Amino acid sequence: MSTQQKKPIAKASDAELRDFAELVLQLNAEGCGTRARLLALIRPAWPADYIFVEAADAAAAGDGEEPQADAARPQAQVKLAGGGGSKDDPKWLIRISATELTGGKDPVPVGVNGHIVVIQRNMEVEVPHRYIEALRNAVRVSVAQDPRTQEFTLSAFTNYPLEIIERPSRDEIEAFRERTKDLVLA
Repeated sequence: MSTQQKKPIAKASDAELRDFAELVLQLNAEGCGTRARLLALIRPAWPADYIFVEAADAAAAGDGEEPQADAARPQAQVKLAGGGGSKDDPKWLIRISATELTGGKDPVPVGVNGHIVVIQRNMEVEVPHRYIEALRNAVRVSVAQDPRTQEFTLSAFTNYPLEIIERPSRDEIEAFRERTKDLVLA
């Protein structure tokens, strides 16, 4: 289990901010040469005043906070939606379960057309339809070789165990698709 430590953004190094943006929030921080640009990239997706860093990195920096195991982390932001979808998007009530995979207890950042929401795991949250489609399309592929035949097989698995608690009606979803069918991706 990886050990993470909460660190104030003001005390975080540029490298720690870049790692957090890319590894946790899944943002492309490649073009962010300055701290101000990194913060401008992170703030819309993560409005908290802290980030999580590896405990070994934080100990080397000597900020003195106790490391926290994945299970003991404080709740990350629950604020989601609003900034990434239209008010007309059908809403789903979901829960994303924690897993034993690396990062499986961390909040889930989901991006659609440049808008990002961060969904806390193990909590019921209301999510616009467009993010449900992105979550359903987030799969990982496993390759296995049969030792007898030497043939390879591919298996696809969902990245995020998604429990649907309440879903919009088919009519709401179809109306959403009709409204958005002519949108062009930039």
